[in-house]
Amino acid sequence: MDRIFNIDEKKLCILLLFPILISFLLELIVGLNNTSGLNLTENFLFGTIVFFLTNIFSNNRILRKIAVAGVFLYYLSFVIESAVYLLFETRINASYIYVTLNTNAQETLEFSEVYFTYQIAWLFLYLISITPIISKKIFRRETLRLKFSFLSFIVIVITILFLKLSTLIIYNLPYTVIKSISQYKEQIAAIKNFKTNTPKLDLKHKTNNDLTVVVIGESLSRNHMSLYGYDRKTNLLLERQKDEIWVYDNVISPHVYTTGSINKILTFSSHEKEDVATLISYLKSAENQVLWLSNQRPVGFHDNLVSLLASEADETLFLNYNEYQSKTNFDEILLPIYKEKIYKPGKKVVFVHLTGSHYDYKLRSPEKLKKFNEYLNDEKKSVVNAYDNSVIYNDFIISEIINITREANLKSTVVYFSDHGEEVYDTKDFIGHFENKPTRNMFEVPFLIWMSKDFEKPDDFQFDSDRSFMLDDFPHSLLHLMGIEGDKINKERSIFSNYFIEKDRGTYDNL
Repeated sequence: MDRIFNIDEKKLCILLLFPILISFLLELIVGLNNTSGLNLTENFLFGTIVFFLTNIFSNNRILRKIAVAGVFLYYLSFVIESAVYLLFETRINASYIYVTLNTNAQETLEFSEVYFTYQIAWLFLYLISITPIISKKIFRRETLRLKFSFLSFIVIVITILFLKLSTLIIYNLPYTVIKSISQYKEQIAAIKNFKTNTPKLDLKHKTNNDLTVVVIGESLSRNHMSLYGYDRKTNLLLERQKDEIWVYDNVISPHVYTTGSINKILTFSSHEKEDVATLISYLKSAENQVLWLSNQRPVGFHDNLVSLLASEADETLFLNYNEYQSKTNFDEILLPIYKEKIYKPGKKVVFVHLTGSHYDYKLRSPEKLKKFNEYLNDEKKSVVNAYDNSVIYNDFIISEIINITREANLKSTVVYFSDHGEEVYDTKDFIGHFENKPTRNMFEVPFLIWMSKDFEKPDDFQFDSDRSFMLDDFPHSLLHLMGIEGDKINKERSIFSNYFIEKDRGTYDNL
C-alpha cells in the first residue's frame, strides 16, 4: 500500500501538536481571556499549514533541511507568544514589533532585568519534544509524489484563505511580524520621501519671538506628580513656579509607546488619518533654526523612526551614542549644552528629548536626589519608590530648563509633555506600558507651558486647564502658539486657541 506522505505523519503530528497543547496549558495556568479560544483555533490551523508544508519539502534533501528549520521557527513562535502571555497576559501585536525595531541593546538588557520572573521557567516544557527534530526521524527518503504534494499545496492555500477571511490570522506571530515590519518600512519610506521631495511651504509668521523650547519627557504619568495632586511631593520645584506656568489637566498621549506616540506628535498624522507631513519641516519653512538635543540613543537595530524625524533638524545631538554602555547618562548632561545653544543668533526652536522615567526606574536619578527609600523589603513598593524618585529628578530637569530660559532674557516659551505615561501598580498588578493592555495611567501625561513676560502670544490665545486634548494635535498647537499660519494648520485643533473643539480620543475615552 502506497504511503500518502513522505514523512512519518504520526511523529510529525505529535511534534506539531505538542506546542499547541503546551501553549494552551500555560494560558490555563495564568488565566484564560476572551481571545484564548480564537488563539487556540489559529494555532491548530497554523500547525496544519506547517504539517502540509513539511510534506512538500520532504521530497528533496535540501528542502528537508529547510523543513527542519521551519519546525524550529514554528516552536520559537510559540515560545515567544507564551513568554509574552506569561509576563503580561497579552497577545503580540504591531506595537510590540515597532518597539522591538526601535530598541537598542541596553534597553533590552534593562527590560530583561525588570520583567524577568520565575514564570519564564515554564517555557522549558517546549524542550521535551526537541529530540525528534534534531534526529530528523520524521522524514523518509522517498521519491517525489507530485499528486500528494499538489494536494498538500491546495490544503495550505485553503487554510491560509480561511485564516485571512476569518481574521484569525491576526493571532499568528509570523504574520504579525512580517506585516508590522512591512508597514514600519513603508512609514519610514514615506517620511523620507516627504523630507526629500517637499518644496518650501508657504507660511506666515504673525508674531516675533526668539526661542521656542519643546521638552519631550519619557514614560511619565501625571498621576505620579504632586503638581497634579499626587500625595507624594514629587514636584517641589515646579510647584514653587506655579504662578509662572500654565498646567493642563486633561491631556493624553496618542499611543502608550514611544515610536507610535512620537510619530503622531512630530507629524500631522492623527487619530483619524495618516499624514507624513512633518512638524520640523513647517518650523524650518517659517524661517526657524531647529535644534534637536537628546539623551536617548539615535538608533536601534534598524532605522529608528524618532531619529529619522529628528534628523530633519538643522542640528542634532544624541548624547547616549553608545548602546552598550553600562547605564544611561542622567538628563542633566543636556543642561550645559542647552544653555550654550539658545544664545545662537536667529529664531530658534529647540527640542529636548529626555530619558525621563524610562525603566529601569532606579537608573534614572542620581543617589543625591533619591528621596523615597522606605519599604526596601517590599519589591513592589521599592519599584514605586524608584519611579517616584525619577519623577523628582525630572522635576529638577524641567525647572532648570525653565530657569536657564528665563535667565537668557529672550522672548521665549517652554512647552513640556511626556510621550506617554506608565502603569506602576496603580490600577493593575504590573508595571510598564502595553498598547493592548491599556490603563489610564499609560495615557495620562503632564502638559505645561512657561512663557517669558514679553512673549508674543497669538491674538486668539486662550488658556483652559481642563481642555480634553490628545497630543496627535501637537503640530497644530505649537505652530499656532508660535503665530505661524498656513493651509494645513487648524486652530480648532490647537489647545491654545479659543477656536479649539474637543474631539473623540479613541481607546482612552472608552477605558
